[in-house]
Amino acid sequence: MPASQKKPDSIWKKVGPCLYRYTPSGVYYGLVKSKGKQIRRSLDTGDLPLARRKLQDLRRDIELTDPELARRTLESQAERFLPTVTGTASTLYNVRHAIKRLLADWPNKSPRLLSKIRKGDCEHWIATYGHLAPSTINTYISCASKFFELAVTDGAIARSPMDGITYHVRGKLTRLTPTAEQFEAIVEDLKAQPFNGHGSAESADYIALSGLLGLGQAELSGIHRKHIDLEAGTIKVFRRKTPQTFLI
Repeated sequence: MPASQKKPDSIWKKVGPCLYRYTPSGVYYGLVKSKGKQIRRSLDTGDLPLARRKLQDLRRDIELTDPELARRTLESQAERFLPTVTGTASTLYNVRHAIKRLLADWPNKSPRLLSKIRKGDCEHWIATYGHLAPSTINTYISCASKFFELAVTDGAIARSPMDGITYHVRGKLTRLTPTAEQFEAIVEDLKAQPFNGHGSAESADYIALSGLLGLGQAELSGIHRKHIDLEAGTIKVFRRKTPQTFLI
């Protein structure tokens, strides 16, 4: 047979059971059969011993996942995840905002297919928020962890790429607590501001009530006349975070 008619060598070279080398790049691929379907996936290495180890990991991952969900992306996972979120209005807002940021700020060079996302991609995404407060970054980490954990539960991926990503350490807060005299001066100063935009008397009363009762805005906003027992000298307060009631 003339040389020009010889069948060209395949660009795929089998080097072991379920293991192939893509000759143009030298990268190894695993070819595994699951539930009647053949799954070919890059092992992201040109090193043969490492490729063999990664092939074992690939087989284990495929056993834990559903091939029908293999094409799930960040966007389709968001559609699956967001309806499952429950909690207070602030919790819902924080989670939705965090997932919105994940979709919008995900690094351009990182895959959006869940099965191809690695820990490094998540670290790269989190690193873009270095200018934000640690508490905000930690909210993003927490929401993203739950986002990917649901994909693990569904069988779309074998493990979460957020595993091992640690929360940012918050700096120590310095809270300046005024003395009784300073607090009274603050209240009096508020009373003397007739054009503060909220009504000087109401603003002063609100601050005075907060200081005297030791309550924050959330608890104060929930107090109504029915919660105040003048005869007993008590006020029933609802704490939203717990949620529980207590008496002052």
